[in-house]
Amino acid sequence: MILPVSKTSPKGTDRQQRAYYSEEWRHLALSDKPGRSGWRTTVPAPDFVEFVGWLKRQKVSGRALDLGCGGGRHSILLAQAGFEVFGLDFAESAITVAAKNASDAGIAGVTHFETGNALALPYHDDYFDLVNDDGCLHHINPMDWPIYTQGVDKIIKRGGIFRIKAFSKNCEYFRQNSPDGTQWVRLSDSGYTYFFSEQDIHRLFGSDYEFLKLEEKVHTQAGDKKFFFVVLRKPQIKA
Repeated sequence: MILPVSKTSPKGTDRQQRAYYSEEWRHLALSDKPGRSGWRTTVPAPDFVEFVGWLKRQKVSGRALDLGCGGGRHSILLAQAGFEVFGLDFAESAITVAAKNASDAGIAGVTHFETGNALALPYHDDYFDLVNDDGCLHHINPMDWPIYTQGVDKIIKRGGIFRIKAFSKNCEYFRQNSPDGTQWVRLSDSGYTYFFSEQDIHRLFGSDYEFLKLEEKVHTQAGDKKFFFVVLRKPQIKA
């Protein structure tokens, strides 16, 4: 059962989500085909393949962080594109899968996977040329957004790229699961998900980053879901 909830979630929500995804990754047999829930596959999302093509054309290179890397499908594609890749996920079982997948792909030497927390990033300041968040931010309690944004901002270099994929509230999936319009919604045992508006994204990132892309579109395999696809650049000179 999917339950709409108030704007704040109870204590222990992060533990609930970690337990859910840890168990999922422990028993999951990843598909080699895209599906309705893309993270359960080894296939990079079409929008991410397009993004990596853009990175190549823009000659973006160096170190990349894949936040909420799961089984490593996007980390592997970044490594194959020439990045040194760091994958972070709060589910240790996901990290085990990602490391094996990277080894099978022959790029273990340029990938580094570890269990960790997006709200306590274990990296040096100005360390990454690229940070990719493909579905991590929308699972973070809105009360913790300042911790998230400050942490990410510290580790991205000046001129670095920050990509985000996050649920939009402008879709049937949101309307079905939140009849009262509450944006911080409990989705079954997986915990809570935030459904963003365009205003939310501008409030979070508009004063610190240059928007290179802000696109809202339907999930390619699940027509009832819509996401924001955001590409930001950290300014070369501090404002």
